[in-house]
Amino acid sequence: MLKRKKGRNNNNNNINDNKTKQTNNTNLKKKKVKKKKQEEEEQQQQPHEEKGKEEEEEQQQQQQLQEEKGKEEEEEEEQQQQLQEEKGKEEEEEEQQQQLHEEKGKEEEEEEQQQQQLQEEKGEEEEE
Repeated sequence: MLKRKKGRNNNNNNINDNKTKQTNNTNLKKKKVKKKKQEEEEQQQQPHEEKGKEEEEEQQQQQQLQEEKGKEEEEEEEQQQQLQEEKGKEEEEEEQQQQLHEEKGKEEEEEEQQQQQLQEEKGEEEEE
């Protein structure tokens, strides 16, 4: 009787051990499959993340280039404005000089006319 019980218990234990081994194996396989899936997903996401980083870097570089171009354009515009202002000042000075020459010319003409009138008056007085 004892041997039979031991044998049956051993058989039951062996069966139970086999069942647990099977469940353990299936659980391990499921875990391995999950791990593989997660790793694949991570690997797929990494290139996307790297691409995103590269795109961000490119955008930043383009922004910097655009800002530099904008600064250069502003500097050129300022220089052109300064040149135009200087040209305007020179033109104003030339106009003022021309006005002065014209005024001097008018004054000289008036003086000549006055002198002619005086001479004419002197001539008339001498004739009288």
